[in-house]
Amino acid sequence: MNSEDKMKITYSILFFFLITNLCLSQPDDFRTLMDQYSGEDGFVVININDASTILKDQVKSKSGRDAIKTIKKLMMVSFTPETVDNNKTAIEKGKQFYQTVRKYRPSGYEELMSLTQGKNTMRAFFKRGDNGNEFIMAVTTENESCFIIYMGGQFTKEQITEIAESISKKG
Repeated sequence: MNSEDKMKITYSILFFFLITNLCLSQPDDFRTLMDQYSGEDGFVVININDASTILKDQVKSKSGRDAIKTIKKLMMVSFTPETVDNNKTAIEKGKQFYQTVRKYRPSGYEELMSLTQGKNTMRAFFKRGDNGNEFIMAVTTENESCFIIYMGGQFTKEQITEIAESISKKG
């Protein structure tokens, strides 16, 4: 697979998560991150308790549609500098968030993959739990836009991959 194909897949995954916006058990540090930036200029904070209803229109394969039924919770925090114009306080908070997302490594999670291309980064993490599994993705871009997304539910690593592949085949 060449780098262009990898970036296509990465951008398809990013598009998937941005379209769905944000995912039973929640890591305390993620909840704290959400609370810290909720209501701040330039930030979008989303919390969806039945994510499968939002995702179903994005996933086209039958196995992918079956997989999204396992996602119970979706949460996201994102920041885009262009949304704050010259608001220096918001820009500074955005830069702090960008550095937080860039360095984000949740403890107790397995890193599934990471991708770096220039200043663009994406890291995906997975954690098995007794009450469900968790998936976290942290993405930063060269223009200091960034987001971090959390999904929780009864899904497996393979199902997360199936969802991403189904969406990437859609385009």
